[in-house]
Amino acid sequence: LPVPTLIKHMEKELETEHSCVLQLYNTNEALADRRIAQAEEADLSLEDVDLTPRDILMQYLRKSFPVKMWEEYYDEVSESIQTRPVRDSAGDIVTDPRAVARRDQLMKDLAGLPVPETVMERIINHFGSSSVAEVTGRKRRLVRQPDGTVKEERMTPSSRAKDIDSFMDKKKRILMFSDAGGTGKGYHSDLDRINQEKRTHYLVQAGWIASRALQGFGRSHRTNQRFAPNDVLVTTDIAAHKRFFSSIARRLDQVGALTKGERKTTGQGLFSAEMNLENEYADMALAVLFDDLQADRVEGLNLNTVARQMGFGDISEIEGDLISGLGLSMTRFLNRMLSMEIDEQNKLFDAFFARLEAQIQYAIDQGIYESGIETLRADKVEKISEQGVDVPVGKTKYTELALTYPLDPVTYEYLEGTVAFGARDSLFLKNKRSGKLYFFKPGPAITEADGTIRQRVVRVSPTATTYMNRSDVTEEKYEQIPKGRKAQKIWDAQVEKTPKSEIRSEHLISGTLLPIWDRLPDEIPKIARVKTDDGEVILGRRIAPAHLAKTKRALGIGVGKAPEITSKQAIDALMEYDATLVLANNWTIRARTVSGEDRIEIAGPTGDSIRMLEDFGAFTEIIGYKARVFV
Repeated sequence: LPVPTLIKHMEKELETEHSCVLQLYNTNEALADRRIAQAEEADLSLEDVDLTPRDILMQYLRKSFPVKMWEEYYDEVSESIQTRPVRDSAGDIVTDPRAVARRDQLMKDLAGLPVPETVMERIINHFGSSSVAEVTGRKRRLVRQPDGTVKEERMTPSSRAKDIDSFMDKKKRILMFSDAGGTGKGYHSDLDRINQEKRTHYLVQAGWIASRALQGFGRSHRTNQRFAPNDVLVTTDIAAHKRFFSSIARRLDQVGALTKGERKTTGQGLFSAEMNLENEYADMALAVLFDDLQADRVEGLNLNTVARQMGFGDISEIEGDLISGLGLSMTRFLNRMLSMEIDEQNKLFDAFFARLEAQIQYAIDQGIYESGIETLRADKVEKISEQGVDVPVGKTKYTELALTYPLDPVTYEYLEGTVAFGARDSLFLKNKRSGKLYFFKPGPAITEADGTIRQRVVRVSPTATTYMNRSDVTEEKYEQIPKGRKAQKIWDAQVEKTPKSEIRSEHLISGTLLPIWDRLPDEIPKIARVKTDDGEVILGRRIAPAHLAKTKRALGIGVGKAPEITSKQAIDALMEYDATLVLANNWTIRARTVSGEDRIEIAGPTGDSIRMLEDFGAFTEIIGYKARVFV
């Protein structure tokens, strides 16, 4: 779809003396080989070879067009009229001749429609093979000549190397590469080569793995270059296309590192984690999505319609797990989704994406998400202190930083403009203890490691968006405030009291870490990169406030009394880092999961102390014949 616009943009770039680099995911080599073989078998000329994706459309139409005959019958179990496919005496499904005729006519009409060629063929045929270098894995290509004839060109490792040299020596100013040409090779404006023009790098096809797509940008952005490239994402206005490309766009300005995910306002997003669509979180999101589709919990989508448009046909006879019954992998789901009508495709992808975000955010909340290196960015980064650590080799230091973050509160007017505001299950609830007002809306369910699906809600305040278990939102804790003037008045008052910014502490251990690794917290390590206002760049392992005192003692850094923390810092340590808080009386406070519910437990109190805590609002349960205290 975007190729005509792409070609016009390339022509302008070439006029301004920029060389063009095109990154592709699919070379359609199998399609070309199949078509050439068919042409040779039918004794056709190369000019008659059809390199369009027409046969893919034809196969989809043949398989997905509804041609079965259906009949009604009385189901004694449900005591209702049901429908089922008609079968003949041999047990085979009977087709409707009229539906078959309509399908065949539609296929005939499709066969007569003009279908555009693949991206590679259109680029090569427009600019000419003499102007386009190709570094892909395909072994041959068909190139249309100026006189209209078609010539087959063989592609070999030596021809690919020659094409790279032609591009770097400015004999060709356009280069296309795929995964086969995306590793180890440089297409940048090398100061040691003739072609030092600025590169315009087009991500034409991203595939479904963001990290692999991003690696390709490194081919045109390397050391010893004259100019940094311009990166262009070639996309459409299809939601599935835009949403995936937006995840790559977020990564481009991070230069290979993740930004710090601050869940402070709706506008900043829930997280900035890598958005690959082929990983364990995507698999769990897919399971939740189809579970919700089966239970009719996805607004605006019907399971039968989704299955039909994805080409699965009748799914009424599938028993048990639907995903297993359909043989639906993540890759197959993404590819099948592209065959849906655009409106339905957008709805389905948005529903899937919301559940993917929920899965990743849940992993982040549980402290089990491996995010790689994070780049901490703030309005102000100030070094508070720095102390050396004794190590047998190398140098290690502990650094305390103060980061100032802006706060952009969510207004009532913003909430009114969201789709969720008008949803039936969205409402305002005021916490009876704190008096704070929150906006609650349905959240996607999450799948735990044991396969349990837990229903969640999203809680929005002027400064934070968090996920909660639906079971935690009870009448004992919250009071409903009707939407309207009263809710707006309370919300506006909270927004008015919101400060312009807040300061948070960060603690980093940097330098040589291997000799002291066993003295650092036993958790998934979080590595961060930060640049102070003085220009110093620090790369080190982050230490959560709850682990700070113990870590400093283990490293031999002098510690006086335990650091004082606010109640907010305590809650963050419990919920964000799964920390254990040790009180002055040696009671401990930890986040626990009991009977599938997330709770905060106080361990240590007995007798009168338990009753005292109950008077302050705690509650107890006897579990395993032992009283346990929760807040």
